Amino acid sequence: MAYWEQVVAVLREAIFAYTLTGHGRNIGAGIAIVTLLARLALLPLAVKLARAMAAHQAAVQRIRPELDAIRTRFKSDPGGSPKKRGACFSVKASRSCPVRAFWER
Repeated sequence: MAYWEQVVAVLREAIFAYTLTGHGRNIGAGIAIVTLLARLALLPLAVKLARAMAAHQAAVQRIRPELDAIRTRFKSDPGGSPKKRGACFSVKASRSCPVRAFWER
């Protein structure tokens, strides 16, 4: 929790520093500038996560016929279907999991 408080304090100081030194002394402009800078700083992370999600969706589309076959085969047994689908997914699409893909690259 202390880390988060430090981040908030830095952002607050940045907003007020821009407000005091910026054009027109407008706090709204300070908020907008700090928000823009934060978004630009996080852009590489967002792009990397978007690419990982696209790879994950492509992997799910590749195994979609097998998942549908499992769903129809276990239509009468709703308890067995999630187990089999989970096993199929973990074997064939585990490399494309967005979280794993993000941390492995």
